[in-house]
Amino acid sequence: MSALSVCHEFAHGLDLALRGGEAYLSSSDADIRSAFSQARAFVTPYAATAPAEFFAESIRAYVGANDRRSPWSAVSPERLRGVNPRMHAIIDRLFDRMRFALTGEQLNFSLEGFTS
Repeated sequence: MSALSVCHEFAHGLDLALRGGEAYLSSSDADIRSAFSQARAFVTPYAATAPAEFFAESIRAYVGANDRRSPWSAVSPERLRGVNPRMHAIIDRLFDRMRFALTGEQLNFSLEGFTS
């Protein structure tokens, strides 16, 4: 399995975990849904198919996970910022909060409202 696939599927797992395993956050979060529905361009064609794929492909672009054997064009944080600065900012905030929690500086970490 390529880094592209691992990252994409990890992003789906993260999307699900952010809602406690009950549903994808990307399906209900107003900021993510708005970034998806108002997008004029997408980081990959697959990102345009559904909010969950938009989230997963945006995460993949944010970390720059590519596979030279893939027919899809390469993605990067710069490309994500260029085509959807709003989604780039949402992921920035998400990862900042996750980094903060992982440093042990916040014992009662919650991702609730991370897009605010």
